[in-house]
Amino acid sequence: MQLYQFNHLQESEFTPAALCELVERDYHLLITGLCNTIHDYLLQHPQIEDLPDSVAELVHLLFTKLEDELKHLFLKEAGIVFPCIRKWQQEQHCQVGNTTGMIDSVVHTQSVIAALMQRIRQLLGNFGSMPHFQMGWKVCLNNLFKLETLVFQWIHIGQNLLYPAVKELTGNGSKNK
Repeated sequence: MQLYQFNHLQESEFTPAALCELVERDYHLLITGLCNTIHDYLLQHPQIEDLPDSVAELVHLLFTKLEDELKHLFLKEAGIVFPCIRKWQQEQHCQVGNTTGMIDSVVHTQSVIAALMQRIRQLLGNFGSMPHFQMGWKVCLNNLFKLETLVFQWIHIGQNLLYPAVKELTGNGSKNK
């Protein structure tokens, strides 16, 4: 899995509205698809032979929490945050309230998601596999690695490109206070 290649994008594609489209098109869908694949594997394999029972149980719990946090934040982004960003870019008022508070809420949830991903990585030995692991578990580990990569790319885009541009666009939230 490679990092997203931004060098092919035009400058106009770095507008807040275009970044919202990029996130929805390239990250929400891929992350959701990988979550579904991993979820299905974990559902079919409540006991993972290659892990101690206590670790397998904790991985299941942490992944369920991660999946839940991602789903809720994707719904918030797609249903509230991104429509407001598009309105602000068109210099329209959005009835959500304080820009900074909304962005801070998203960033906080992203930090929770990052912590969950890091804990899963730690429990699973950096997603490394051994030759004796079952093929299905090796594929699941690979999917968890891909998921982590996409999640951290999505967080990077939001925290380093999108939300700073939105704060600049809205005057650090003063437009909607």
